Amino acid sequence: MRSGTIVFGIVMTLGLMLAALWGWQHATMVVEEWNRPDVAANAVRCAAVALAAGAQVVLFGCVIGRVYKTKVAGRFEVAYGMTAAAVCTIAIVSAVTLAIAGR
Repeated sequence: MRSGTIVFGIVMTLGLMLAALWGWQHATMVVEEWNRPDVAANAVRCAAVALAAGAQVVLFGCVIGRVYKTKVAGRFEVAYGMTAAAVCTIAIVSAVTLAIAGR
């Protein structure tokens, strides 16, 4: 069960990071036909940042927490996970706001 969670976490982290990198690189292509493509491109980039922060949450929740089971790693994992979750939340809110403004 433990190794299955680790493998799942690694696969999810890689998928989220690949999606984030693709979104960041192709942001202008995705929003070519919007009314304000410059604002909408920033919305796509904020969504890419949210995906990258979500990947870090998954990495620390499913992989690091399972591999290292010490109290110090647990505290660091919780602190880092909460920070990454906060960044993810702020980036999602920013992406939605910019997408509304770009439409």
